[in-house]
Amino acid sequence: MAVDPEKFLKAKRFTADFTFNEGTKQVLMKPASETVAGKVELATEAETLAGTDAVRAVTPVNLAAALAALGDKYVTGVAGYNTTTHTLVLTLHGGTTVDIPMTAVIADLGSSLPAATTIVVGATRFATIAETYAGTINDAAVTPDALKYVLDNAVDMFGD
Repeated sequence: MAVDPEKFLKAKRFTADFTFNEGTKQVLMKPASETVAGKVELATEAETLAGTDAVRAVTPVNLAAALAALGDKYVTGVAGYNTTTHTLVLTLHGGTTVDIPMTAVIADLGSSLPAATTIVVGATRFATIAETYAGTINDAAVTPDALKYVLDNAVDMFGD
């Protein structure tokens, strides 16, 4: 069934999504962007593997090829936290796991975060039970354990 381009555009139903080329008498779909639906060109496998093209769309087959090219080098999930070794256990593609020492993660985070305050989200440390009990510092967070200790001993602190 042939569609008359001029009648199609005169219907005004899709004019925001299409343009009309007067010379060729063709209805053309506008290109897609990150915010507008439209026509896309599909990336080749080579373009997908290069990972540098920001205007073409990737097919599931080419995405699978790009992920396969990474081998076991990409994370597919978090398996858990090892409380004995204090490591975050990540699951990699293929089912293998890797332990990430939390001290390294915390050091990386801590070096790039500002100090936490009442108005700034940032890095802080936990107060010791003695510091919590004394109640004289304001640059550390209180753990539930320290809070429980203070509350359990509130009679000694305040009498009554």
